Amino acid sequence: MNRQSSRRVFMAAIALVLTLGVAAPGLAAQEGSPAPGGNRFTPEEVAVATGTHSVVPLYAVPKQLKKKYLLAFLNPGKSIPFFQDWSDAMKAAAAFYGVDFIETDLQLKYEDTVTQYETISVRNPDVVGTLTTAGPALKAQTDAAGIPLIPIDIPIEGNPYFLGIPNEKAGQLGGQLVAEAAKEKLAGEWQGRNLVYVGLGESTCEPCTIRVQEGLKAARQVLDIPDGNVVMLDTQGQVDPALTVVTDTLTARPNDVMIMVALNDECGVGALQAVKAANRQKDVLIVTLGADRLGRDNLRADTDNVLVSMVDFNPWAEGWNWVEAAIAVAEGETYQPYDITRIITRENVDQYFPDDKNT
Repeated sequence: MNRQSSRRVFMAAIALVLTLGVAAPGLAAQEGSPAPGGNRFTPEEVAVATGTHSVVPLYAVPKQLKKKYLLAFLNPGKSIPFFQDWSDAMKAAAAFYGVDFIETDLQLKYEDTVTQYETISVRNPDVVGTLTTAGPALKAQTDAAGIPLIPIDIPIEGNPYFLGIPNEKAGQLGGQLVAEAAKEKLAGEWQGRNLVYVGLGESTCEPCTIRVQEGLKAARQVLDIPDGNVVMLDTQGQVDPALTVVTDTLTARPNDVMIMVALNDECGVGALQAVKAANRQKDVLIVTLGADRLGRDNLRADTDNVLVSMVDFNPWAEGWNWVEAAIAVAEGETYQPYDITRIITRENVDQYFPDDKNT
């Protein structure tokens, strides 16, 4: 895809973002932010503190809290760049707002959630958070202890709190982006080819499934994709499993062209590796959801333009906002939902993530 084509896709994405009721890429959705009252941190103060991370506060934190709270987070796995961004941002937000923060690392072993919680609970945290597939078991523990639980990205049934990605919107944006790019290809080098939609999902993760299903719905608003041309893959949300299942799919469909929506950057990068290993770069377009460091690095390095763009979940901002939500709950107040506001392209990735060059 040349620069002019990329710009057309980017402008189409802006139109979709505005249609969905969020800010255009790079613009803060201020209408969803709480208005500061009294001696509270303002959005301007938060913007100065967070710099290029584009954090929009979802709660105006008081500058004088009722106590110095202890927040505890069971990180799902800091080996994943997205989750490491959460960790970095939570530590920064805790320092900025004057609360204490402790963290464990589940190392993607969700079966250890309750054990890890029991280890950290001896510190008597005021609020606990995590992303886990063992939510009900964890909720039983925190309920028994009377500790508020704020899950992130995977809600827990019956739990009153949640902070996370609007999965329907994320999938719609991804589907629209990749479909617009494919529409242009189908009018040119893909003309007359059989088009297949591939959802890079995770079968045990409902939010992940929602993302790729909504991606298909959005793509069908632009392209004709019959049911027989839909392939939903279980990538486990990771690079290597995605590499394996996409390799198999490419082998099974040697003459097809494909558009792919990836639930995250990891499985999107695995798919990209499979495409390049099979020498099918001219046959595939991919949009990833997340825009973590792994995704951004691969976007920059993808000279074949297989990666169209990324829907930015801004995990750093999400981690910061989790701390705000935790403080709000501890203070007995409310917070606004988390939102996504940016599309990352080759043209703007260095603008939005200038610190990548230094790390």
